[in-house]
Order: sequence, then structure tokens, then C-alpha cells
Amino acid sequence: MGCSVNSKPVILTHGDLDGMTSAIMLLRRLPPETRVIITNGQKLLSELDKIAAASDVPPDIFIADIPLVARYVDRVESAIRRLVEQESRVHLYDHHLCWQDAALCERFRSACTTLVVDAGKTTAAALVWKHYLKTARDAQHWLQMLSEKNASADPTIRLHFGILAALMQPQHWKMTASTLKALAHEKPLSEEQNKMAEWYYEEHLPRERAIVDSAEVITTAAGRRIAWLDLRDEKQHFSVSKAAIEKHGAELAATVIRSGVLLGGASIDEGLDLTFLHGRHEHDGIGFNVVGHKSPVKFVPLEGDVTDEFVQAIRSFVFKALLS
Repeated sequence: MGCSVNSKPVILTHGDLDGMTSAIMLLRRLPPETRVIITNGQKLLSELDKIAAASDVPPDIFIADIPLVARYVDRVESAIRRLVEQESRVHLYDHHLCWQDAALCERFRSACTTLVVDAGKTTAAALVWKHYLKTARDAQHWLQMLSEKNASADPTIRLHFGILAALMQPQHWKMTASTLKALAHEKPLSEEQNKMAEWYYEEHLPRERAIVDSAEVITTAAGRRIAWLDLRDEKQHFSVSKAAIEKHGAELAATVIRSGVLLGGASIDEGLDLTFLHGRHEHDGIGFNVVGHKSPVKFVPLEGDVTDEFVQAIRSFVFKALLS
């Protein structure tokens, strides 16, 4: 089954700052009717299956900033090959550690029209900018925003960061695709879209700073200072690691969220290399997987929810694991 001439390109991207910035960069060169789907490594397979099952597949599918989950690798590859058989071109841009596996790269290189992967890069957006936009100067603003965030002296960067930071919150998800397109094509934003930045700076950011101030600082036997924050009762997503580390003079931040425990430094893949923790573990009778980047890594329960017992087991495990 071939794709219709009128099929729309599709972007599958992560809903964090890097993923949304990658989408904005891609959208700058794609037609306005391009579909944007926010997803993640757990849901990538189902999204690809939905696209493949449609009556007409898109001519181009762009996958950005979405890691391959180990247990889904074979099925994701099969889904991509099915789409290629239906005359769709798949373009993949990613920086997660899974791509350090040369054999995996070769498998997907033979399936994808474009495979730009580099686990040494800190953002997928940087890969999109370099390889898709060919280092276009008109898109450097977005890389600058990723770097400076809300600390920028540029009011436009602060505005755009505030908007994207607000889009990470559930109450604003419905506006994600339309807002990313408006930003990419430099179209006027609606009053509701502009107010998202105001909400971020006046409501969300003060709460984030209060959380940072309340962090518990623990010290391991090796003298490592860890800012420990439990956000399970929070209804919004907070990016507090960097601020907590700077505020409390810590080396690492541990953030307890509803799906696991994140442990890492102030910036992705920088600072202490925690890849030695990757894999399956058991501690104090609790089984868990450690996945993610060089930093942060994520502790995920093998069974059940993130309970107090699970959190305590991870805390004890971290104390013993970081002895040097």
C-alpha cells in the first residue's frame, strides 16, 4: 500500500524541552500541515503501529529524542520496516545511550532513510540542527534557549522557554502541537498561548524554587552530597535537579517521582558517570531496573508502584553504590 500524495508528514517527539525544541527545528522546514505527536520510548511502538495501520501512511516520519526501550527494539524495527514497505521514509535523530551499540545502529541504519544518532551529544535538537538544518543560523535561537533557559538576559528566549516549560504540564498539553507550529513558523500566538509563559514565571517557577529550598541533603559514606527531593505528591512536572545542586552545594540530585527515582548531575550526561548502575538489581527485597543516560539514571520498580518501601530501598542502594 503506497502513501497518498496528500499525506501529511509526521513528527514523533518527546514532550520535554529537548523533544519540543527538536520538533520546532524540524517544523521550520516542513509544511504547516505536518502532524506532531508527543510520545516517549514506552509508547513509540504503539504510535508507529497506528501510523502503519492507517489508510494512507505519511511520506516522511521524523522520530526525535525518543530512546529505544530494550524490550521493544525488535518490534520497533519491524514497525519501521513495515512503514518503509508502505513507501514511508523514516528519519531518526537521537542521543540516548542505546546508540552506543554498533550492532543496533547497523540494524536501524538499514531500515531508516536517515539515522543520526550520537550518544556523546547532550541534545537531540543539536543533532537536528547540525544534520537536518545544516547548521542554519536562523535556528540557533532555539539552541541558545536550551542552553540558557529562564536565566537568559534575552526577553524573547525567556518568553519562549516559559511557553515550552508550561507545555510540559498536563493542563497545557492540548495546546502543544499548535504552539510548536506557531513558534516554528513565527506566527502570532493566541492570548491563551502567551499567558502560558506568564503562568510559568508567576506560579510554577516560585513553587519550583520552594521545592528546591526544601530539599533534604544527604551525605554518603564517601562524602558525596545528594539533594534528595520527593515530588510524588506534586501534580505538575518540576525540573529541580540543577537548581537543587547549586542551592545546596550538592554533587547529585535524587528526585522521587511517581514512576521512579531520578539520580543525576546538574546537566544531562555531564558530571559523575552513573552508567555503571544500569541494569537489573535487587536490594532489601526490592527488584528494580536502572535505565537512562550517563546522567541522570532512573530507578524503576520491576513490579508495582513507587512505594515508600521502594524509595527507601533505592536510597539505601545509592548509599552503598556511591562508595568511591
